[in-house]
Amino acid sequence: MGDPDGIPQAKIETRRRPYASRIWLLTVACLILASALFLYASRIKGIPVTVQFLDGHGVSAGDRLKYRGIDVGEVVSVELGADLQQVAVRIDVDKAARGLAREGSQFWIERPVVQLTEVRGLETLLGGTHMAVLPGPPDAKPLREFTGLEIAPTGDLPEGGLEIVLEAPHIGGLGRSVPIKYRGMKIGHVVSVGLASDAATVEARGFIQPGYRHLIRTNSQFWNHSGLDFSLGITGLKVEAESLASIAFGGVEMATPNPPGENVNAGQRFTIHEKPHEEWLSAQPSLSGATHLLPAGLTLPVPVRVAVQWQQRTFGIKRNRQRLGWVLPLQDGRLLGPADLLAPVAEAMDGQSHLEMAGSRVLLTADRSQTLDRLAVYLALPELRSLPDSWPLDRIRAPDSPEDCLVVTESGEPIVLSAARLAADENDWQINLATPIDSGYRGGSIIAVSDGSLVGFLVFDEGRALVATVPDSVLSSQ
Repeated sequence: MGDPDGIPQAKIETRRRPYASRIWLLTVACLILASALFLYASRIKGIPVTVQFLDGHGVSAGDRLKYRGIDVGEVVSVELGADLQQVAVRIDVDKAARGLAREGSQFWIERPVVQLTEVRGLETLLGGTHMAVLPGPPDAKPLREFTGLEIAPTGDLPEGGLEIVLEAPHIGGLGRSVPIKYRGMKIGHVVSVGLASDAATVEARGFIQPGYRHLIRTNSQFWNHSGLDFSLGITGLKVEAESLASIAFGGVEMATPNPPGENVNAGQRFTIHEKPHEEWLSAQPSLSGATHLLPAGLTLPVPVRVAVQWQQRTFGIKRNRQRLGWVLPLQDGRLLGPADLLAPVAEAMDGQSHLEMAGSRVLLTADRSQTLDRLAVYLALPELRSLPDSWPLDRIRAPDSPEDCLVVTESGEPIVLSAARLAADENDWQINLATPIDSGYRGGSIIAVSDGSLVGFLVFDEGRALVATVPDSVLSSQ
């Protein structure tokens, strides 16, 4: 096209360069990526914590912070304090473990310890020194500055135990982790030992396991125990020795005279004597276990040990079989317990299986045994009416849902079953335990902590422990 004068005009075309828009897009993408990386880095960055020690003990930057054996942080730096009297160890605690940095938390440098009463930290011989932490109370406030421990603590102490104070004129055989024994059985240990505030005596902090705290009464007596006993008489020198472990470790022995005193609370003080009195050793007080967990005035049941015996043919070979467990005599003379203890055994030859208990042997018959799923009731036997401590019928109930309970047998301490470790499954409660309950507790009575009622029995299904709850039919048949 030309202009009116007939002179042709040049046509100018403007084109946008495609790479210009791409540069802007790339810039925006880089900004987004940088922001994402910054946010990610800020999220994974550790919580800074400073721990003051008197001595660094070989700890260095790059060493790991561990809790329950897993890495939860890293040592960033180790520096002398401004006063040159302390060492400041700065640690980045992983954000996932930020709850470890709170009031009451304890930090220490883990290193190998090999003693008669304690062996720990051997992994540091190969893996090197590392830091360790024990968290404070769950509801404690966050904290960033700590004073480190020069020696490792004794670790988590089980809930429900009893802490006491033991006083002695000199340290003698006291030491950290030294056992505290009752009738030769370990019921606790010494947590720490030090001088009293006035330096007049030695004080040891002792911890009694939850299942044995009922043994400690206001009149309990403690003494040093070496595991060796020498006596000189007309027949010459007499030496009595216990196990090698007792001789090597020594320990603290205790006894409760008869009649036993009242239960004690945490912090009760006791004197450690050089030797026991004869009346302490001969005393046999009745100390009911775990009753402190029940409402006042209630007692635990006394199950009876039974054996079910039968003959069974396997691959043409006749074998004698036996199953052991516990059942509970009821007030009306009946027996209540697992069906595999109180019902006739289906595999028995000629349909004959026998129940042995309390010195008697009776034939298990279907007309005397009422099976209730995993439980069974065996009808009244004349021999049972002479048994003491039969369980009252008004302390039996069918539970609505899992609750805190005790597993009770005649021997040994009751096992505490927390409701948090139980899951309802029809008429059973599944038990979630780190350490499985062995078959020695088969038929153990399940007693509710809330009111001391019988709510079930411990049964086994293919080697797995379950709680079979008491059905309503047991209550209606009373």
